[in-house]
Amino acid sequence: MRAEEARELALRVLARIRALAVPAGSRLWNRIRGFLDEVGQGLAAHRFRSTVALLILATALLAGARALPVVYGHYALRHAAGIAARQSRIKGEEGARASLRRRAFDLGLTEAALDADSFKLETGLTEEGPVCTVSYDFTHQVDVYGVFTLPVRFRGKVTGIQVDPLPNPLAVDGDEKEPRR
Repeated sequence: MRAEEARELALRVLARIRALAVPAGSRLWNRIRGFLDEVGQGLAAHRFRSTVALLILATALLAGARALPVVYGHYALRHAAGIAARQSRIKGEEGARASLRRRAFDLGLTEAALDADSFKLETGLTEEGPVCTVSYDFTHQVDVYGVFTLPVRFRGKVTGIQVDPLPNPLAVDGDEKEPRR
């Protein structure tokens, strides 16, 4: 078979494929259009069902709007736990725990702010130096517009290398004094 004959055969095969594809595409489009028409008629005929579906969708969107601050609160609390872990040597364990409880209260997580056992601090020593691990575990009740209450569990563990306190430049003779303000 020569190159010209092969080319001629390929062109005939492509023409036949096009001749078959156009009616098949047209039939497919007609079927899709018919299906969409049936769906539209079904929704028009069953307005109650479409109203209920729209109500469920709106409720889900409103519940999602209430969930966004909770998600932000979890990430903000995790960040605050990292800062408290690094500064626990400067502030002390009680000071770090108090700052975490204050941050939880600012975020609206009152369960963590009021419970004394929500945050646990554990210190240790590694090759990099002294570390502090802050772990928290509590359940926050999210009120979804007074319709229902959704319990969300906050649980996390953050480890940070403790920062050494800076020496007081105004101290004399080795004793620490408060700087004048």
